[in-house]
Amino acid sequence: MKRACQIVWQLWPATACALGFILTATDVFAAENANNWRPTFDLVMMWVNFGIFAFIIVKYSRKPLINFLKGQKEKVDLNINRIEEKKEKISAEVRVANDKIDENKMRMQKLKERIILQGERRKQEIIDNALAESRIMLQEAKWRIDDQILKARKTLQAELVDMAVSMAAKRLPAEITSADNQKFVDQFLTGILPK
Repeated sequence: MKRACQIVWQLWPATACALGFILTATDVFAAENANNWRPTFDLVMMWVNFGIFAFIIVKYSRKPLINFLKGQKEKVDLNINRIEEKKEKISAEVRVANDKIDENKMRMQKLKERIILQGERRKQEIIDNALAESRIMLQEAKWRIDDQILKARKTLQAELVDMAVSMAAKRLPAEITSADNQKFVDQFLTGILPK
């Protein structure tokens, strides 16, 4: 902005002169009774004024204009370099982010495989535990069955003995005679008395 102000300040006299020439290049008031040479003279004077204007513009504004354009070129180059640096920085960040994404994908894949493997192990442990528990339950059921069979046998034997005793108690009095009674008494006494 400062440079532009300097250029305008340097071009102000040249611009004022050129504007003056242009304004005075119109038909002159003394040309009212002019013959046919006046339009030619006006045309020549317009070209002379234009040449003077062009000369003044080139003379006084060439260096500032060139300097201004060089300054603008430098600013544009600086901006382009800054933008390219930002672009490179952002590209590097994108590459790093892509690398992290790839690394995270690999980690997720490994984690997924590890979880599946742990799941398979846990499943096998559950199956093994269920088989062991079923074996224990079958063994306990077999022991309970054997125990119930043993109890049933003892109960059956007790009932058979009771039935045999009750049958014997019913049948024996009819079958035993007084001689048999005497024989039982003698045997009992022989067993009790010392010899």
